[in-house]
Amino acid sequence: MEHNAARRALLAAMAALAAPAAARPARARQPGLAIAAASSLRPALDEVAAAFRARDGGGTVEIAYGASGNLARQVAAGAPFRAFLAADEASVLQLHAAGHAADRGRVYAHGRLALVARRGGVVVAADPRLEGLVAALRAGVVRRVAIANPELAPYGLAARQAMEATGAWPLAAARIALGENVAQAAQFVVSGAAEAGFAALSTALTPGLDARIDFAVVEPGLHAPIRHRMALVGAADARAGRLLDFVLGAEARAILARHGFDPPGEGE
Repeated sequence: MEHNAARRALLAAMAALAAPAAARPARARQPGLAIAAASSLRPALDEVAAAFRARDGGGTVEIAYGASGNLARQVAAGAPFRAFLAADEASVLQLHAAGHAADRGRVYAHGRLALVARRGGVVVAADPRLEGLVAALRAGVVRRVAIANPELAPYGLAARQAMEATGAWPLAAARIALGENVAQAAQFVVSGAAEAGFAALSTALTPGLDARIDFAVVEPGLHAPIRHRMALVGAADARAGRLLDFVLGAEARAILARHGFDPPGEGE
């Protein structure tokens, strides 16, 4: 009898210890989320998305990267994205005007343009005012200058503006190698298909790529500001809203800053 009583007491104690764990509610798994984002945001946004998933209870965040203009067309055509993080403002504002975005969105970062040249080359010296590029173009030693398509990619438009402001554009116009986005433009330089090119600073800082190129941040006054705007698109999605709120928070801004993005100004 005494043995049975002791056994029952032991079992009761074990049950009591196990009860809190058993009673703990399972953490609900978050649904998947598909978003569209400018190529200049990779790998910064990959890191931001990972931090967001850790705080939001898991769930996938599938990111389609591309030129802002191409992605805006996909959103307008009904692609199943729930948020769009563009490298410009016009793409988002046009989607809102056409009824494809929930509102006018919010500016979440400012981008910076970089002149890039293949490391080890002596053809083009990278500098903020493009003086080395102009000199190389005048000397006739540049076959190609790579930029993202200005009609699709904000950094491509900024590159053209900077070349126009410094007198490089008339010399380079017939030698432009158009990439679909900034990542492809940078790859043209790395591969040797172009002696120099323009990309987002965030792209130039990409691990692996940064060791293969020399670059200089182009003086901001040589081109229009590169304001990145984001908005909810498609069907309403509470998780997409939480993601965009997270992008504006301190943790995400610190990640973006490490990758070459400046925070938005007061009231933007």
